[in-house]
Amino acid sequence: MAIDWRAFCDIVDQHERFVLTSHVRPDADAIGSEVGLAELLESQGKTVRIVNPSPITDALLFLDPD
Repeated sequence: MAIDWRAFCDIVDQHERFVLTSHVRPDADAIGSEVGLAELLESQGKTVRIVNPSPITDALLFLDPD
């Protein structure tokens, strides 16, 4: 089954700034997804801020170079 990305692309096209967040005590999947999506959005000229309710553990700091 193919994914229809039109709705997502429309939202990206209509906005310039995005806030990305995850669940409490984010794991590697959550942080990696945020960083990957942030890089995609930034490559489209968007401003992105990642805000999480819990700090990233030291073991996962390598996933977020900033």
